[in-house]
Amino acid sequence: MINSFVTYFISTYKVVIDQEMLRNSLQTNLNESLDLFSINLIIIVLFLGVIPSIFVYYIKLEKLNLKQSIIG
Repeated sequence: MINSFVTYFISTYKVVIDQEMLRNSLQTNLNESLDLFSINLIIIVLFLGVIPSIFVYYIKLEKLNLKQSIIG
């Protein structure tokens, strides 16, 4: 989910997101955050964050031991 937000801000504002910027974003207040929200942000987070997360959540994974995974 974080990656979908980061993708939006990199592509829209042409900024480099580093650890310090993530920390600052968590310390910002609601009014500052609301100024950055747009319909494009919602669309990107939906298609790059929410839908893939739902898909991954519902995938059934089969646990294999080393021998089974090597053989296929």
